[in-house]
Amino acid sequence: MTSAPRSAPDPERRTPGELIALGSELESVFDRLARRQGNVTLVQFRVLDALTAHDPEPLEPWEIAQQLTMGSNHVSMVLDQLESRGLVERRPHPHDRRRRLVQVTPVGRETAVALGAHIAALEERIMEAALGPAERRQLAVVARNLRRAVAAMRIPDTHQRPGP
Repeated sequence: MTSAPRSAPDPERRTPGELIALGSELESVFDRLARRQGNVTLVQFRVLDALTAHDPEPLEPWEIAQQLTMGSNHVSMVLDQLESRGLVERRPHPHDRRRRLVQVTPVGRETAVALGAHIAALEERIMEAALGPAERRQLAVVARNLRRAVAAMRIPDTHQRPGP
């Protein structure tokens, strides 16, 4: 029994898998850099970076979650890790005891700034190696469009168990 030869996959039809693979590979590369250069995870860096950008004003955990499109439970866990290392501090909200304010510490700010320079340099190396000037401008437009589309997606945050 012989079968017809398979044709090569159409590269135009592989974009969903390629987008997922690219996102995963970029996250992995930047996470390794964050761990080596800043002794933090990429997610921890993103929280420190958001707090540093907002410094000297503190943020509430829900604001961090919203800004980084993370779940509030995940943000709480990351803040616990950062606080235990002296990179952020949490204090009660002055008008509502149920709420907390989060601020980056001087050590957390130094970590964010130094690691941010390494991350920017790696991003530049990747872009320079892969794209010419016109492609980089085009990527900036495409990336903005993709981020807007992703932000507009409303995927329910329910946890259903797989299987029957």
